[in-house]
Amino acid sequence: MTISGLVAILYIREEIKLRYQSEYLFNDADATAKRLTRRDEADKLVIEIREKTGEEDLRAVKQILNDLFEKLNLPEKEGDLYEKVRDIFREELSGLQKIEGRYKEEKIFPGRTQIEAYRKFLKELAENSDPSVFFRAIASQKTEFEELHADAEPVKNFFEGSQVDIFRRLARKYKAYCRNTQFLGKETKAAIEEVNVILSLEKPYSQVRQLPMLEKKIEASIQEALSGQKKR
Repeated sequence: MTISGLVAILYIREEIKLRYQSEYLFNDADATAKRLTRRDEADKLVIEIREKTGEEDLRAVKQILNDLFEKLNLPEKEGDLYEKVRDIFREELSGLQKIEGRYKEEKIFPGRTQIEAYRKFLKELAENSDPSVFFRAIASQKTEFEELHADAEPVKNFFEGSQVDIFRRLARKYKAYCRNTQFLGKETKAAIEEVNVILSLEKPYSQVRQLPMLEKKIEASIQEALSGQKKR
C-alpha cells in the first residue's frame, strides 16, 4: 500500500485530519484525492492526529440544534454532523444577512443591534474548519448562543410577517401627519404622538398591531379637517 493510500484510509476513518495551508480538508473526497495524488500539493499537506470531540460537547451541540432550530434525527457520525451543522449555520447566516439589507429601506426598523450581534457570533463559529474545535466552540458558548438567538427571534418574525409592512407604511406617513397637526384636534394629535412612540420603541413588536387602528383614526380626522377647510 502506498503512503497516499494509507493516509486516505486513516482520513476516511477520521483518525487523522489534513490541512492544506490554513484550511482543513473535511468531507470533500474530490479535494482530498486531488491534494493526495498531486505531488506538488501533497508535499504541502499537513497531517495531524484527529482529536475526537467529547461526548458532552456533542450532546450540547445537538441540544442547541434541537432547541433553537428544531432539528431532530441528527447524524451520529462526527463528520456528517459537522457538515449538517455547517449547512444549518449557512442557512441562518443567509437569512440574517438579508434582514441586515432591509435596514437600507428604512433606518428606523427595529432590531438592528440584535441581528448584527447574532450574525457576527454565528459567522465566527462557522469559520472554524476543524470539526473538534468547531464543536467545542459551540458547546462552550451555549448560553451566549441561546441568548443571542432569543434576542434575534422576534426581529426575524417581524421581517418575515406583516408587521414590517405596517411599520414601514406608518413610518412614511408620520411626517405627513405632523404637517397637518394645526388642523387637528387634541385626540388626533395624541394618536399621532402614540404612533411616534411605537415607531421609536427599541422592541415595538407587541404594539405594532395598534398602528392600523391609529392610522385609521388619524386619517379619518385629517379627511374631516380637509373637508371643513374646503367648505370654508
